[in-house]
Amino acid sequence: MSRLGSGGMGVVYLARSAGGRLVALKVMDEELAAEPAFRQRFRQEVDATRVLAGAFAAPMVEADVSDTATMPWLATAYLPGISLQETVTRHGPLPAATVWMLAAGFAEALAAVHRAGIVHHDLTPSNVMLLTDGPRLIDFGLAALAGASSRTRTAEPLGSPAYVSPEQALGEKVGTASDMFSYGAVLAFAATGAGPFGDGPAHTQLYRVVNEEPSLAAVPDEHLRQFLAYCLAKDPAVRPTLQRVMQGMEPIVRQVAAAGGHWLPPAVLVEIADRTRTAENATLPARYRPYVSADDTAFGRLISRRTLFRGALGLAGVAACIGGCSTFVAVKHSVRYPWSFDEEGAHLVVAGNLAFVFTAPDNLYALDAQTGRQLWTAKTREYPDRPDIVVANGNVYVFTGNETNVFNATTGRSAWANSDAWYGPATVSGDTLYYQGPLPDNSLTAVDARTGGG
Repeated sequence: MSRLGSGGMGVVYLARSAGGRLVALKVMDEELAAEPAFRQRFRQEVDATRVLAGAFAAPMVEADVSDTATMPWLATAYLPGISLQETVTRHGPLPAATVWMLAAGFAEALAAVHRAGIVHHDLTPSNVMLLTDGPRLIDFGLAALAGASSRTRTAEPLGSPAYVSPEQALGEKVGTASDMFSYGAVLAFAATGAGPFGDGPAHTQLYRVVNEEPSLAAVPDEHLRQFLAYCLAKDPAVRPTLQRVMQGMEPIVRQVAAAGGHWLPPAVLVEIADRTRTAENATLPARYRPYVSADDTAFGRLISRRTLFRGALGLAGVAACIGGCSTFVAVKHSVRYPWSFDEEGAHLVVAGNLAFVFTAPDNLYALDAQTGRQLWTAKTREYPDRPDIVVANGNVYVFTGNETNVFNATTGRSAWANSDAWYGPATVSGDTLYYQGPLPDNSLTAVDARTGGG
């Protein structure tokens, strides 16, 4: 398994089901599992996930929240996308047209949640996943039936302070209108890169949510600014219903769609494709285990002076840089394999049982990942900054900034090369190679991954 992320309840891993299906495996923290309130919250998430499986949330595959489970876990279908939080952090605020399309898809997903009689309670940028065909909602740990009793600040987890509604912040009874407030706050983050009530300590943000007007001056589109202010009204009765939102969105969606292009910016599409390819090519256990030990948290990570993860480590271990140098040592459950690789400026990627190492100034080595035995070596153009390595379709794609070199992963024979300038990220999806050109235009280029032709 490789680690996808972590949250307040535990860690999420990428794994495979018995039939080979990719799943996101959420394992509850063992200490939290000993607390009845947190164990009940995890059960709520499982129950909500089971009810909401469909087009707008990750379908549940399997779970164990029994009293005998030391570490309760939940497996859902893996969503090949990126969270809104990561997207904005890595690529900046989204264009107004993208925010409008996100607002429409987000509203449709939230409507499905409310139709199931559930209030999410914790809509944040981290809990909205962006996929090529639209957004999905995740993390229903605070979800509850609409009209349920109030959640006080002392008795139960409140949610994320920057995105809760005033009534939720005050510990009052909340309904679907509370999610509408959070919906507006999340969209404001997407448009500006910041929450509408600023940052700072939780109590400061909660005070602003209850007493101050949202900061929307940085929202680039006037109509979008007015719409968000409407959603962020202090009075729940003033906020729009999802039905009205979706009706109002119809002409906007048609207008944006008529302009052509994908709803997500090119750089985000490239990253999603890259993550999807990495997940699909990952060498993972044939069956995930309900219990994940501490040693397994290292599974699939590759660490040197920079994080160099491009695929899951087939030998269930981790490559680590020792003492800050460029020596890579294979490790399995804290036991080192009997090999290392020490070269100047090494960059590493592992795919299945092969490890590929690029060293200054122009050497590419292919190694057996389990034994360290050198299989072949090849030369590329000298790189000015750092290379990027992608393994796909039986080839190794090496991007050196000024040139792309492609080699057969098994034999090391050159497949093709071109001298196009490259400014990552790069990815291979199917038979197509996507990469971005250098600044200032940062244009996205697509070529035949087998030949390099247009």
